[in-house]
Amino acid sequence: MILPQRLATRLTLFFVTMLAVVLVVIVALALFLDQHEYTGSEDAALRDIAEAAAARLEGRTDTGAVLDEFSTAATFLETQDLQGHVTARSSNLQANRIPYRPHSPEPLTRDGFHTVEFQRQELRLIRHALLNDGQVTAYVIVARAVPDTDKRLVDLGGILVGTASFGLLVGVVGSVILIRKEVAPLRTLTDEALAASSSGFRVPLVAEGDGSEEARELRQALSKLVEGQRQALARERAFFADSSHVLRTPLAVLQGALETLAAGGSGEERSRALAQAHAAVQAMSQSVSALLLLSRDAPSDPATWEVVEVDGVLRGLVEGAVAAKPALRIGSAIEGVLPVAGDRYQLNALFASVIENATQYTPDGGSVTVTAGVRDSDVEVEVADSGVGFTETERAHAFDRFYRGTAARAMRAEGSGLGLSIARRIVELHNGTLEIGQSDAGGAAIRIRLPLVG
Repeated sequence: MILPQRLATRLTLFFVTMLAVVLVVIVALALFLDQHEYTGSEDAALRDIAEAAAARLEGRTDTGAVLDEFSTAATFLETQDLQGHVTARSSNLQANRIPYRPHSPEPLTRDGFHTVEFQRQELRLIRHALLNDGQVTAYVIVARAVPDTDKRLVDLGGILVGTASFGLLVGVVGSVILIRKEVAPLRTLTDEALAASSSGFRVPLVAEGDGSEEARELRQALSKLVEGQRQALARERAFFADSSHVLRTPLAVLQGALETLAAGGSGEERSRALAQAHAAVQAMSQSVSALLLLSRDAPSDPATWEVVEVDGVLRGLVEGAVAAKPALRIGSAIEGVLPVAGDRYQLNALFASVIENATQYTPDGGSVTVTAGVRDSDVEVEVADSGVGFTETERAHAFDRFYRGTAARAMRAEGSGLGLSIARRIVELHNGTLEIGQSDAGGAAIRIRLPLVG
């Protein structure tokens, strides 16, 4: 069976079919119950006549006259002895007798009633015993012509079918209206989803809308799906745009070094070109790794996380900074053991980036101080320096990719402008916070908080 493709049409056909089946069953049941009730009322009337006639016949000798009292044009009575011989009959039978014999092969039904054929019509009859001192002495037979029930049933059926047809029509119209009302939000949602898709998911899908609870839940689920797709595509676009930006300079350096090598210069020139090429490749590798980290929408698998003692990581980085920047006064104040859960490589990159940022933008003779401890069930790390710091305007853009403040550019310090962006992303992936403020020495103060383990 080929079903229509549209949901509204399928639902309408389903409800109309179910309604039609229900109406047919109701009509058939009504006809059956009516026939049963009618037959029951006819049988009750026959029993009443038989009992009344039996009561009147007690002590009477004019049996025929008594039977005529209860006879009508369609009701016949007769009495029979125990052998089935007719002893009296109502006058409307004339010389005929009710076609019933006690020993007929057709037995009485369980309730004492029987249907027989008489003069091309059906008779419904009952045989009632006549008692004398508790002994059966005879029987009174009461029979009534069965009315033409076919016409009555046809008339009743016509009324029921007409009523059912009207109900079916109302049901069809109601179903169409209701289903269209329920399906309308889905059509709207489909149009909006197609519009979002055709725009490359630049157009968001509104989470709130009309319709049933199920339609609203579907809209909210699709809205989250579209929003996730929008963010993923935005990260992808940003990754390609950032890649072209950050790789332009090292690629140019690499191209120049390769051209120098191809020209076959002196040994010194070739060595310088190889060093430049190596530095350019390292810069590209670091930049691509940073961009890949920034483009991630979820942390590394928490199942692979481990407990990282931040105090040990910081002490190692501080020792390395002291050795690399002897012209700076670098100190630390690290309190006890500071365990956090996370990716060891990313956390090491986080603190290395922040400390490197501080030493890079602090002039010789300046100071960099690393403090760490437990604050309100978190591990708090602060890196403060006496360097160029940030103005209020620069602080608002400090986490933007490739952003470098005016003073930082004036120092001509090397860097891609991705350090703080990477730091904040790592902190977010580890359910922490990162803030930038001003240190007591007038430089920058970067404060990081990560959930404490244990």
